[in-house]
Amino acid sequence: MTWQYLNIGLSVGIGIGLLLLHLTQEQPLVQEDFDMGDEGRNIPSKPEEAKEARDADLAQVSEHNVEWMACALEVIETLPDDFRGIGEDINVLIKEKVGEPKSPNAFGALINKAKKRNLIRWTGEMAPMRGLKSNARMSFVYVKGDGLVELKEAAE
Repeated sequence: MTWQYLNIGLSVGIGIGLLLLHLTQEQPLVQEDFDMGDEGRNIPSKPEEAKEARDADLAQVSEHNVEWMACALEVIETLPDDFRGIGEDINVLIKEKVGEPKSPNAFGALINKAKKRNLIRWTGEMAPMRGLKSNARMSFVYVKGDGLVELKEAAE
């Protein structure tokens, strides 16, 4: 047992020594030091690819929650004209009136659809979430939109 601790201590000591040796070499960091490659990770190489992947995922979530999505969009359409709140506020209202979706990701797809249909619009401001599990993360502040949007965009 003592030898195991000695071996662990020796290994840790060697590791720390190598790290300190590396840190004392005065070579500037370059971008290649941070490039880990895309192997094994789902990281598109271009922003357009990321947007396409996002839209495909949102479409899939919407397809699996069609009835809930339609009812939730109706609730958003009936927001008072002076509505001002974060997504968390809309989420609470939707859960009260419609219930939970089949997928927890459906709420993000709902907000995206509501923005595209101009049912809500971002004010450019952010505010902290208030939910106990939200850890006061910052969230977009929305106001009620006018709902005027071209039919082509509404179909998305």
